Amino acid sequence: MTPRPVVRVGVNGARGKMGVETVKAIRAQADLSLAFECGRGDDLSDAIQRTGAEVVVDFTRPDCGLANALAILDSGARAVIGTTGFQPTDIDRLRARCEERQSGAILAPNFAIGAVLLMKFAEIAAVTGTSENTVKSRMRY
Repeated sequence: MTPRPVVRVGVNGARGKMGVETVKAIRAQADLSLAFECGRGDDLSDAIQRTGAEVVVDFTRPDCGLANALAILDSGARAVIGTTGFQPTDIDRLRARCEERQSGAILAPNFAIGAVLLMKFAEIAAVTGTSENTVKSRMRY
């Protein structure tokens, strides 16, 4: 069996709650290598160029999410965006840039387990043709 290649992954927003967990998860995987950790005030494009990151996970803020996603793509990496707040026009711009760069991005603004389960249940319901009511509520801390 041929070993899987190691993917170099950068994390933007690495000092935030989700960023810290993402860094831990990357370090725990044999086929992933943590290329860099960025946060507020760091030069994201430079970090990608310097480290040769192939994928960048972005957990930042809505006011800079689109700019970060475009910078990731323009720097030659693929983007995994966990930041919320993207508007339909933002998604259109992101899609166009992916096509332009012949690259890819994943926009998943809610990485919560509840959202993942909801999507899975929706798939199951679509196949079985059953109708269920599902309610997702946010936990308050």
